[in-house]
Amino acid sequence: SFVARMNPLKFFKGIFPAQVVAFTSQSSYGTLPVTIKSLVEGVGVSENIASFVAPLGSTIGLNGCGGFYPAIVAIFAANVFNVELTIYSYILIVLTAIISSIGIAGVPGSATMSATVMLAALGLPIEALAMV
Repeated sequence: SFVARMNPLKFFKGIFPAQVVAFTSQSSYGTLPVTIKSLVEGVGVSENIASFVAPLGSTIGLNGCGGFYPAIVAIFAANVFNVELTIYSYILIVLTAIISSIGIAGVPGSATMSATVMLAALGLPIEALAMV
């Protein structure tokens, strides 16, 4: 509320429709029209800013899906299958996580695909996904 000079309750009330659609669809791209409408009508953001910021945030704001989850799966799989990771492997994990968190699509299940790519790049068995 300090930076935006807005009551947090009013803000959350304004974006509530977008939160409901995001929770039920679990798709950041599928929620975009409702998010933009909520930002403009519920919060009072200008249409130009809302239509620029919402898609940008949906594209590059997926660090949990594209970054952390595949990295954790890869390290878990290496431990389960007793594979020693080298410094090269850790660098590959970090670079793959950064690239996939920026470019991953905002659709359900894309984190699993990203984890599959990470496991394949490290030469780890893809069957490890069944254990997670």
